[in-house]
Amino acid sequence: MWNTTISYQELPAKKGLDVTRYNNTNIGVVALFKLVEGDDMTLALATTHLFWNEDISDLKVQQASYFLETIEHLGSHPVIITGDFNSVPSSAVVELFRTGKLLGTHVDLRGHADQSHFSHSLKLDDVYESMSHPHTIYGQKFSNCVDYIWKTKNLELEAILEPPTGIKTLPDQNWPSDHISIGADLILGQNYQKE
Repeated sequence: MWNTTISYQELPAKKGLDVTRYNNTNIGVVALFKLVEGDDMTLALATTHLFWNEDISDLKVQQASYFLETIEHLGSHPVIITGDFNSVPSSAVVELFRTGKLLGTHVDLRGHADQSHFSHSLKLDDVYESMSHPHTIYGQKFSNCVDYIWKTKNLELEAILEPPTGIKTLPDQNWPSDHISIGADLILGQNYQKE
C-alpha cells in the first residue's frame, strides 16, 4: 500500500546539529499494509538498525526520535516496530520507546542535546519485557539485549519466540549470526477502531 525508507540525511541541518558528527544516514523502513480480506484495516510495520558506536550514543537517540516521529505522522494505525536498536534495556533509546519521553540530560546524550526533549505518542509495549529482556547478542566482550519488538496497545501478544539457552559466543557452528532471532505472534486487539 505504501512504504518509505527513513533517511537521516537532511535532519542534522534542520535541527542545527553538527553534520559531521551525525553523518550516518541509515535509520529504517516503514510500510503500511492493508488487509485484502475482512476488516478494512491498515497496519504499520517498521524496522530499524540504529547506529552502534557507544562513543556517539547520542546519534542513536536522534535516529530513534526521527524514526518515531516519521511513524507517528502516519496516523492512528496499529504499529509493529522491530530491529537491531544497538541499545541495552537501560539506554536512552529504550527509555524513549518505552515511556514516550526523554529528557535531553540523559547520560547517553553525552551533553549534545541538553536543551532537547524527545517524545512521541505511540504508547508502545516491549514484547519481551516480561522475560526481563533476554540477551539477543552474544559476543566475547559484550552480551546483552539489543534487539526489540515493540507494538501499539491495540495489538495483543499471543506468543513469543523463546530464546535459546546455553549460548556462549556467537556466531558459532549452530548460529551463523551474532544475534539470536526474536519473534512474536500478535493479534488485533478488541480496542482497535477502524478508520
